[in-house]
Amino acid sequence: MNEDYIKQTNSTQASLLMTSLDSLREQNILCDFDVKVGDKSFRAHRCVLAASSGYFKAMFSSKMKESRDGFIDMKNVDQNGISQCIEFMYKGGANLKMEYVQQILQASNLLQMVSLTNFCFHYLETNLSRTNCLSVINLAQAYDRHDVKEQAEHVLITNFKSVISSEMFPFIIKPDLLRYIKVSNVSYQTSWQAMITWARAKDEHAERCFGNLVTVINIQTYPFKFLLETVLEEPLVKSNNIAKNSVITVLFSNVKNLETNLEIDNCFMLKNMAETHQVPNLNAVSYVLNRFMEINFEQLIEKGEFCDIQKNDIITLFKSANTKYSSETVKWQAALKWVRHDIRNREQYFHELFSLLRMHCFSLEYLKDSIRFENLVQKSEKCNALLMNEFIRRLTTKPRENPSQMQNAGAGTFTTVTPSNSLKIIQRQPSNGVMLERVLGESLPGYKQWPTRELVFSFQAGEMMGKLYKAQEFVSYLPDSHEGWKVRYLINKV
Repeated sequence: MNEDYIKQTNSTQASLLMTSLDSLREQNILCDFDVKVGDKSFRAHRCVLAASSGYFKAMFSSKMKESRDGFIDMKNVDQNGISQCIEFMYKGGANLKMEYVQQILQASNLLQMVSLTNFCFHYLETNLSRTNCLSVINLAQAYDRHDVKEQAEHVLITNFKSVISSEMFPFIIKPDLLRYIKVSNVSYQTSWQAMITWARAKDEHAERCFGNLVTVINIQTYPFKFLLETVLEEPLVKSNNIAKNSVITVLFSNVKNLETNLEIDNCFMLKNMAETHQVPNLNAVSYVLNRFMEINFEQLIEKGEFCDIQKNDIITLFKSANTKYSSETVKWQAALKWVRHDIRNREQYFHELFSLLRMHCFSLEYLKDSIRFENLVQKSEKCNALLMNEFIRRLTTKPRENPSQMQNAGAGTFTTVTPSNSLKIIQRQPSNGVMLERVLGESLPGYKQWPTRELVFSFQAGEMMGKLYKAQEFVSYLPDSHEGWKVRYLINKV
């Protein structure tokens, strides 16, 4: 007899048998067992149940109570899952959908229906997508289907960025998450987003989970600016010392990278981190930060954070010959700003900062009209003494040969005269000048009990010994006290 004919006949008979049995079930003919799930009951034939399910075979073979009663009341199982199992027993197929394939798998696994379980996983494999790959991974993991898990992970890795927003993403276990980040070769922004999304879903365990995570990921590859402005600003990092210290260590581990990324806007933040945390290469880091502050002093004092630096820092900046600024007025304004920010605690340091100002770089007008009337100066005997010393120095010192070196030149300085003939022009006055003086009601700083004596020195223009002189007038002020008279005597002598 033809072998193909025999095979075809066998297949036809098997199909006819299944169809007939299913027809008998639908007509409730010869059905001898009820499978109850909740408020629903499924009529079936014992022989079909036993032939298709290891669970029922064991039940009927051991003459359990349910076998004698003629029904079983199944708990903790889905109605649709059992319904599809019975459909598969009679028809060799099931109506599978992603929404409830998990319930069918649970029922088939309980009933020990290997063929239906394989049928379900075949369906999952052929319907894999970026929207369901995580669910498939979880199911494959639960039923030890490593082949299916491998395929689903390939889909996940290929579409890793879009999978992060999936509601199943937080259920990834940590080792798998780290592996996915590594093998997917995603950008640092995507890997960071993945970690934050995963950790935030851990509720009360979020900080601990995230702290452990940051210590094992390769944040050394993250750009400096991203670490500083995004990673360190994340609340999970701020509230977790392990995570925060890991990030700070990376920021300061490469001094060259630190130097390249230093900016006006981040200088004070980085300086504060270096001072309050254990950072590698501390000496080198401090040098880079201090050098940057010296070079950019004038821009940095405009920042609000400048007022928060320590006393030693501003003293160092004032003392350093490398500190860059356009005029001495910049240092003066910086000193005022820093002291006034916390005047109760910092007023005691003002005289020290004042002593580091180069008085000779201020014009006489600025000293008289601005600096001497500053309340902080008037309240400090040391500052008044320094200011008076400068006034006296200018009265007793010959004019400079190059007056252009003076900043904001005012009264008491000399200017160049364009010659009208071949006569030599010099920057000195003849010795036959006239000194006029008068007493003013206003007092000088530090001499409030004494009036002020105004001295006016006048020199007429003219020619003498082949030299041309320009008319000049100088004004100086002295306290009308014993000390002032001593200075006046010295001036007359000069």
